[in-house]
Amino acid sequence: MTKIRDQINAFEKTKRHDTHDLVSAHKTALEGVGVERYDTFTMAKAAFALLLDAHNAGSERDSIPGMVAGITTTHRHLQGKGIFAVLTALGHLPKLENATDARNEHAYKACDTLRTALSERIYWGD
Repeated sequence: MTKIRDQINAFEKTKRHDTHDLVSAHKTALEGVGVERYDTFTMAKAAFALLLDAHNAGSERDSIPGMVAGITTTHRHLQGKGIFAVLTALGHLPKLENATDARNEHAYKACDTLRTALSERIYWGD
């Protein structure tokens, strides 16, 4: 866990982002979600960026099993919360304006399908 925190801290030092501006840019889509703790927000944002960096360094054959291993071997009592947090985050993506470009359109459509399919289990605030 310390190694991951060190990686996140290193990432944050090299990638300067104003989290307030990032949240404000997507305020409409994220309305009702709110960010109470920017340290948690920043850590989650950095962790996802590290996940994408890991995926970019290899392939789905390596990163997906790594994600499954991470989910099933880390914080067993928080697995459900973590899974629902990821699903909820994915459900917010289709509602964001100008968050991506045409290269990712198919992934955002998949997230919209996921959002519709899980609408009875997850409340997105709309």
